[in-house]
Amino acid sequence: MKIVSVDKIPIKAQPVFQEDPVEVYKVCKEMEVLCVKHNGVGLSAVQVGLPWRLFILQSIDRAKGDMNGKFRYFADCEYEPLGEEKATTVEGCLSLPNRLFRVSRWKDFKVIGYELVAARAEWPEFIRCNLTFYAHTISGTKDGRLASLLSLRHAAMQHEIDHHRNILIRDIGEEVIPRQPSQILQLQEDAKPKVLGEKNNGPNR
Repeated sequence: MKIVSVDKIPIKAQPVFQEDPVEVYKVCKEMEVLCVKHNGVGLSAVQVGLPWRLFILQSIDRAKGDMNGKFRYFADCEYEPLGEEKATTVEGCLSLPNRLFRVSRWKDFKVIGYELVAARAEWPEFIRCNLTFYAHTISGTKDGRLASLLSLRHAAMQHEIDHHRNILIRDIGEEVIPRQPSQILQLQEDAKPKVLGEKNNGPNR
């Protein structure tokens, strides 16, 4: 398994074959290895050439204020805004290495679909999920590092589902051209705390 070039990404993602959760679980575990190898936060199946509405996303350890290296698996998900406010993010993508884009994302939204869970690897199952994400949960967080991670998770949810819609950040964002390579990390750090957690009355881009 590998991350395919942009021109190899399937144009249309299909619903996940939920009658075989064991096989889907195996694919998710392979995607995990690849995502960690490339220091990713999430990865969509279409990015590895599979035409499935499937993605994985790292979880957050709130106590430690960091990603915990454990992933959640989502299938056949869509997001819907819960308001009209947006905020600007700075995002990268494993399909567009070494490039960053400013993207306008919904502050409050819900995600409806399925999550693949497994108490044991041989018994995974799909469960219905209905998740809500609110900006105030970020702005009310006193820990700056945790607020950054929550912002990143909010943006990543929309980012990965966009992949299933054949939407890349280059299609909806404005590319950021850093003067020096070291500015890439700084741009990402500067953007995270205000990604979705602060009121934004100005332009979204």
